[in-house]
Amino acid sequence: MPSREPVLAGVGAPAVVPTPSGAARDDEPISRRPTSVAPAVARPRPAARSLEAPTRRHPGDLICGQCGEGNDPVRHFCRRCGNTLDEALVVSLPWYRRFFNRVFRVREREAGWRPKRVGAPNVMGGVWRIIRLALFAVLIVAVLAFALIQPFRAGVINRVTNTVAPLRIQLLPHYDAIHPTGASASTATAGHLPTLAVDHYLNTYWAASANDPKPYLKVLFATPVDLATIGFDSGASGTAPADAFAVQPRPKAVHIVCSDGTTKELTLKDEDPTIAKNAQFYTLDAKQVTYVEIFIESTYLPAGAAPSSVAISEVEFKTKD
Repeated sequence: MPSREPVLAGVGAPAVVPTPSGAARDDEPISRRPTSVAPAVARPRPAARSLEAPTRRHPGDLICGQCGEGNDPVRHFCRRCGNTLDEALVVSLPWYRRFFNRVFRVREREAGWRPKRVGAPNVMGGVWRIIRLALFAVLIVAVLAFALIQPFRAGVINRVTNTVAPLRIQLLPHYDAIHPTGASASTATAGHLPTLAVDHYLNTYWAASANDPKPYLKVLFATPVDLATIGFDSGASGTAPADAFAVQPRPKAVHIVCSDGTTKELTLKDEDPTIAKNAQFYTLDAKQVTYVEIFIESTYLPAGAAPSSVAISEVEFKTKD
């Protein structure tokens, strides 16, 4: 009777339990004889397919960043290459097309839009549309008339100039000097005639007589002018000791009367024109003036000196344009 004990394959080898013939265990792998494997043959890569030029670029299309194709604004993926359109650029319309569409095109509603209220149709919307169309038509007619009809263009330019010029003068005025053409005075001393007060030189001056209690100077203009400011260089000015600024009286309070009826009361500063370098200017705002009268009401007297002839080196005028 054969023995049922396992047969040892060798020293230290694990025991092998025989299994019935025709039966195989599911958890035991099947042994295979080693075989050689042929090396894989590299297949040639297909040639890169060149993309054709984009076939459309309509205003409002979404431009694909992959192939440059234009797509309808409602698409999310390119109709040509399938790339996402989340960061696609939009072909913009020219300004005149956008303006035309805004005026004439019927407003498009998104899918699922519903009116806020149910009832009668929006009559005011139609009225405003008609008004917009009428205004646009008037604008087109005005532009064509301005471009083609010379009298109409000249009238528009004149009206705009007459409207804008006063505003510009008030906001950004330009001051230009106005030069008188002559002068007269109540009195004058020898060598210091009234015209020397408007000769544009500071080393000459007009001096009234010492016994003239209320001297005045009258400045003349050849044509009517608009005066914005009046400036004074007070006192005597010259090279002789008798012509020094502090030797003769200077105007203090003056009363100004213009030919258009404008009057002004001024108190002048006692400043030496050779030191100040600039005349003392005051606002006058007189229109269409042909003469200006300057009445000297009081003077700055030299310290400790007897009253003598009052002097003015220069009277200046400026207009605003």
